[in-house]
Amino acid sequence: MNEFQRSMMSKQELEDLLCNRARPLELNKIIAGYEISDNAFSEFFFFDGTPYFYHISRVAKIIVAELDIIDSDIIIASLLHDYNKIENIISKDIIEFNFGPYLVFLVELLSLTTEEASAISRNFAFDKPDSFKLPFDDYLIIKLAEQVDYFRSFKFGLNYNPIANLQRLNQQMLPLASSSSNPSVIKLLDEIKQLRNKIIG
Repeated sequence: MNEFQRSMMSKQELEDLLCNRARPLELNKIIAGYEISDNAFSEFFFFDGTPYFYHISRVAKIIVAELDIIDSDIIIASLLHDYNKIENIISKDIIEFNFGPYLVFLVELLSLTTEEASAISRNFAFDKPDSFKLPFDDYLIIKLAEQVDYFRSFKFGLNYNPIANLQRLNQQMLPLASSSSNPSVIKLLDEIKQLRNKIIG
């Protein structure tokens, strides 16, 4: 296990990153999302014993610290992006009650393949009181941030094969992501390409 894999973003670090940037109500929602995720994933570990929540928190950190995103929906969804692991612990009703229907929609979207998510979300726009959401961009940001963390964290071994992971990305997600004009998606694609070059030498 490398040093990066042992790292995580603490709740205080998240608060510090968002201090004076996110509105107080949005910050409270994000911190609640962090706490819910931390509790829900507390019993899950990777093959090497690393707490699964470390990965979850790092994905959220990429989104906040590296992409400079303060959108509460994207941050909270990143903290719940592997919802299929915890759906018996936290119901979608709880998610909707705390964070609204768009969060439920986005969390469900994250459980789909890229092709499935694209087919649904490209034909669907979600109205919020103060904005017009584009679900597929949010989906791609979280999915690509997740891959960035995997490539940074895990060394090649029996339990993790980055080459196979890259092949899946090249066949499925990257072609669709490459057509996006979203600056955060473009930045993540560039980072994945740099990490890919390091992996394949």
